Amino acid sequence: MEAMVFVPLVSGAVILLIALVKVLWEAASWYGSVNADRYNFKEFMQEVRGDIKEILLKLSKPVAERGSPIRLTDLGKKVSDEVGAKEIAKGLLGDMLPEVRDKSAYDIQEYCFSHLNECDLSLSEEQIAEIKQCAFDNGIETLSVRRVIAIELRDMILSELSLELK
Repeated sequence: MEAMVFVPLVSGAVILLIALVKVLWEAASWYGSVNADRYNFKEFMQEVRGDIKEILLKLSKPVAERGSPIRLTDLGKKVSDEVGAKEIAKGLLGDMLPEVRDKSAYDIQEYCFSHLNECDLSLSEEQIAEIKQCAFDNGIETLSVRRVIAIELRDMILSELSLELK
């Protein structure tokens, strides 16, 4: 009789042990997937934070004021002095004057922007290196430095053509 009572007790304990192992296995699997999700989410949030910081840096350091006409900010004036924007503009002025003589002030501005954004042919290797160094030193893109040069060039052309900068 004792053997008959012992068998159900052992089989009940084995079933309980199997159920406990199954619960522990499921809990461990769930914990692992939660940790993996947390890690992926953490990576995603770091990427988003980096993107936001990059956008804010670009927005917080304008070299030119919005409005018409576009004018240099204090940072833009500093960049202009550091890179020698007026000297670079003087070097470009002679070749560009005939091309813009019959254009409006706005068209001259757009021409200066597009010329300096697209063309390295009119700049020496030394000037390009100075533009890159100035951009690095001020935490801005080289395009912003080129924009400063373009604004200086636009102002010189408008002055040469006796067009008023309001």
